[in-house]
Amino acid sequence: KTMKIAIVTDPHLGSGKHKTKAENWKKLNDEFIECGVQILIVAGDAISSVNIGNKNNITPLVVEDFLAPIRKRYNEVFLIGGNHEYSVNGSALDIFGDIPGINVITKKPHIISYMLEKMGQQLNFWCCPWLPHYDFVEYFWDLHKEDYKDDINILVTHTLLKGAVAPSGFLLPGGSFNMDPDEFGGYFQHIFAGHIHKPDQYYIGSPWQNDFGEEGIKTGYILISADKDVTVARIPTEFEEYMTITIDEARDRKFDLPKDTYYRIVGSQTAIKSLAVSMPPSENVTLTAFEDSTKKKRAELTGKEELSDLLSIWRKLKSGAEDVSLEDMINMPNNLLKESDWQFDFARKNVSSELPIERVKQIRLMNIGGHR
Repeated sequence: KTMKIAIVTDPHLGSGKHKTKAENWKKLNDEFIECGVQILIVAGDAISSVNIGNKNNITPLVVEDFLAPIRKRYNEVFLIGGNHEYSVNGSALDIFGDIPGINVITKKPHIISYMLEKMGQQLNFWCCPWLPHYDFVEYFWDLHKEDYKDDINILVTHTLLKGAVAPSGFLLPGGSFNMDPDEFGGYFQHIFAGHIHKPDQYYIGSPWQNDFGEEGIKTGYILISADKDVTVARIPTEFEEYMTITIDEARDRKFDLPKDTYYRIVGSQTAIKSLAVSMPPSENVTLTAFEDSTKKKRAELTGKEELSDLLSIWRKLKSGAEDVSLEDMINMPNNLLKESDWQFDFARKNVSSELPIERVKQIRLMNIGGHR
C-alpha cells in the first residue's frame, strides 16, 4: 500500500481570526484523510501560543480546535516545535506529548524512519525544531550522517535558512540564518522548512494567509507518496485571502466585496470617516485612514501626490520589485506596514552604509527571532 505523508506548517491556530483558522484546519485535515494521508507532520507554529519571551497563553479552546481534526485519524502525527511555541521554559506543544499517536519534537532533533519494502530503502525524515542557539550541523547531522547516507533523507525544520525571502520579497541578510542548505552538499533529497510564510525552494509556506502582510502569497502544503518510488508534490490550497484596495477601487466594485476575502480599504482620514458612516458594517472589511497631514508630507518626500501611487509602491515592495527606491521604502505610510514586519536588504538595493541614522530609524526591520 502506498504510504502518504502530508507536511504542513505555520497554521497559527490561536492567533487572529482563530474561528476561521479552526474551520480551515478541519477542512484541511478532511482533505488529507480523503486523499489517504496516514502520517501528518506539522513543521512548527501549529499554535500561536507563545510569543518570544512571553508566558504560555494556550487556551483549552485552541487545544481542542487543533486536536479534534487530527485525533485518531492518522497512523502517526509529528509536531515539530516552532518559534511561536518556544520559550525558555519549554514548548507549548509539550502538553500534547502524552496523547497516543501524537509525537512532539521540541527539545532536540529527531529522525523518523520508515522502511520502503518495494524500494529496499529507508525513508528518513530529519526533524529539527526551532532551537535558536543550536548548531544542527555540528551537534546532530555530523554525528549521524554516515549512518543514513545510503537512504532517502528529507530535512523538515522550523528555522531561518540562508537565502530565505521574507513575505515582503526581500532577502534576509547573511548571518541572520540558523542553517545554510549548501552545507549539506546534496545529502538531503528535499529540505522542507517552516517559519517564513512565503513559499520558495525550501519553505513550504502557510496553508492560508494569516494577515494583510501576506497578501498575494501562494498557500499550500507538501504531499509525499512512497511506494515503488518517492514522489513529492506541493498542493495548493484555497482559503480566505487578504487584499488592500483604495476607496476608488472599492467604489469601482460598487462595494460588492466577496466574503471569502478580507479587504482593507485605505484612504484619507476625511474620506474614510465619510465612508464609515455610509457603509454597512462587515466582518471582512477593515477601514484604514491615513492622516491628511502625513499623506501630504509623504507626497512631498516621494514626489507622489496620490494615495493610489503609494499603494502601488507598497504592492511592488511585496512582489520584490527591483525598481523601488530607498525613498519609496522609507516613506511608505506606517498604516500599510503595521500588520507585518519588514526587512530591507541594503546590499541588494546598493544603499550606502553612510545612510543618515535618522533615515535608518524610519525603516522597519524584521524581528528575526519573532515573526515570519
